[in-house]
Amino acid sequence: MSNGHSAEGIEATCQEEDDWHQQQYLEEQQMQAEEKNVKPIKTRQAKGKESKKEFLTKLVTDHGLIPEEDIFNKDGKWAIIKLTGVEKIQNNLNIKVKFESVVIQKDFSVIKATAIGQHEVVESYGSAAKGKHPDGNVSHSYVVEMAEKRAKNRAVLKLCGAYKYGVYSEDESEDFRQE
Repeated sequence: MSNGHSAEGIEATCQEEDDWHQQQYLEEQQMQAEEKNVKPIKTRQAKGKESKKEFLTKLVTDHGLIPEEDIFNKDGKWAIIKLTGVEKIQNNLNIKVKFESVVIQKDFSVIKATAIGQHEVVESYGSAAKGKHPDGNVSHSYVVEMAEKRAKNRAVLKLCGAYKYGVYSEDESEDFRQE
């Protein structure tokens, strides 16, 4: 670059600043939790191996999910959590989500979500393309909103460890919709 700074050096400096800000945010959240005398909630640190059923039972119990309203099974192989359930998990774990637009077009969008929990930070992406499969994955016109919802749901579920048990959000795929 003409100003004497390399792109790699600038990018590394920006990443260090982002890491510092995320660490500051996590420390601030921890102090606030301690001030409120809130018992820290572990997000991914499960003891031993849990079965999918045990994980879902714990998820329902720990986060006040109502199985008839917040969770359903799809084709007997996937546990699907509705947006209401994801929002309850997010609220209970005090997860903050930040969004970044990656691609915004009339019929296609990609949004990056950064979920910040008490003990870790995860990133995930959500995309939405207008049209029916195989050309698209949403049948309505609000693709940005759907991409954002998918990104948030994925980030929150990653943070609580749901993916390792085959637990997904309803909004991740048109195939996951409850009939």
